[in-house]
Amino acid sequence: MAMQNRIKGKLSVRNLWSMPGNTPLFAKLPQYFPDAEVLQVFFEADPEGAAEVIPEDLEVPVPTEVIITFFKFPFSTLGPYNEFAVDIKVLLDGQEKYYTAYNYVNSDVGLAAGREVWGVPKKFAVLDIRRSFDLVYGFLERPEGLRLITTVIRPEEPARIEPLPITRLALKVIPPAGDGAEPLVQLVDRYRHKLTPKSVWTGPCTLVFNNKSDIDPLYRLGPRRVIRCVYGTFDYVLDFGRVVKDYSRY
Repeated sequence: MAMQNRIKGKLSVRNLWSMPGNTPLFAKLPQYFPDAEVLQVFFEADPEGAAEVIPEDLEVPVPTEVIITFFKFPFSTLGPYNEFAVDIKVLLDGQEKYYTAYNYVNSDVGLAAGREVWGVPKKFAVLDIRRSFDLVYGFLERPEGLRLITTVIRPEEPARIEPLPITRLALKVIPPAGDGAEPLVQLVDRYRHKLTPKSVWTGPCTLVFNNKSDIDPLYRLGPRRVIRCVYGTFDYVLDFGRVVKDYSRY
């Protein structure tokens, strides 16, 4: 039988950034989010409920502080989209950090970049920041119509706020491709992310966990009291982080 003609593949597998290798879904870092609209609530949570989602070699301080953040990006180098994050204050080798326990977006590019690069546990959801009368509110639904969280603020006075000095951790998990192989599991510190305030306001606010969902069990954080809340515009930059623990080697 005569051998068929063949052409060798031309795509170099060295120095690839993301998939597809010849035309990645998202550009290389850093990523820029100018004039991001942000609604953020700091609250005290149930420490036992918070500890359920924290890796076992991190510690949860008591009282336990949690930040809920709604983002609305009218423009970014990943495209326009909305995002919601839950960050729990933890201790890593005695040093204060925040750990991203939950994250939701409404963009495939935002979801892929967050999961693939830093291991942020992003899922699709319905979420937004809106205005009504003199109020600003954010909401999260998953699925659409099942309201999980609502937060409302009445901006009354400028807030004095500095960029948070505490960085954020995420647990990056990549499932194994081979039968019987081990997953890639890394604790990543997004220490080069920068959220710079531009016009920020504070005032009375309300935080409500509307419905219980064991698929998205945010309600188990058990909010006890609101500490403070802010609303405003920020410039946001996402850059490389570093791997602080590689569990795959254990």
